[in-house]
Amino acid sequence: MTVSALRGQLFSLENSLGRLAIPLQNEMLEQLFNRCNRLRLRCASVVLRLDAADVAGALPPIPVALVTHVADVAGQVATIAARFDAAGADAALKAADGALKRVEKLLPA
Repeated sequence: MTVSALRGQLFSLENSLGRLAIPLQNEMLEQLFNRCNRLRLRCASVVLRLDAADVAGALPPIPVALVTHVADVAGQVATIAARFDAAGADAALKAADGALKRVEKLLPA
């Protein structure tokens, strides 16, 4: 898979997290809202680090399973944003955190 495919899925995840933040704020779920925003910022940071590693030629091959996993998590977050429930939001945020950790392991320190 290409870097652009992973980048695109990370942007999708960031967008989905942004859409999830709105009902979290409306329901006054401050802790979940703060977690969601931290994940959005972390996602943006991962994209920048991914691009920097790509330019430096320091990226290993990107597994298709990783791109698929990030896409699945972005879909899960988007679904919860559309049909909001607090328990689902918590699970979606945990999944987003896990997906970002997997991508961060791929990046050079």
